[in-house]
Amino acid sequence: MTYENFIEFLEKELKIYPQEERKEDYYSAYYRERVIDKIRRRLVLEEKWLSGGQTGGNCWGDVADHGVNAEAEPELTDLDDVLAKFAPDISYIGYKRLSNKLINTGSFTQNEYYGNYYEYSTKFVYLDELYEYLKTELNIWKM
Repeated sequence: MTYENFIEFLEKELKIYPQEERKEDYYSAYYRERVIDKIRRRLVLEEKWLSGGQTGGNCWGDVADHGVNAEAEPELTDLDDVLAKFAPDISYIGYKRLSNKLINTGSFTQNEYYGNYYEYSTKFVYLDELYEYLKTELNIWKM
């Protein structure tokens, strides 16, 4: 199976629709315009959740001093679905190794007016790396 067939299978058979990596969330607009848009975007399986922030600031002089309740960290269920299809017999230790090697994390802040802001966390897997791992480490598609 080629990488392109792998992506097509995810979309058609598993109803998993990969997203382009959201580099714009992590960098300034200046950097994004000059550098990021020239880099090839990579497909990812991603989960994003609200992890904090402050609200309450307004134009009448109130300051942002109310904490935002964080959401629970979600599981990467799309990754679990891919592994259930292509590597259903993976051991717990094998899953831990794969997770440690392939799952990336990040965070970014969305600033608003009057000092209000929201903090987000993400975890994601690059699909090209997952494909290569399945092919080489787990020998899913023996050549």
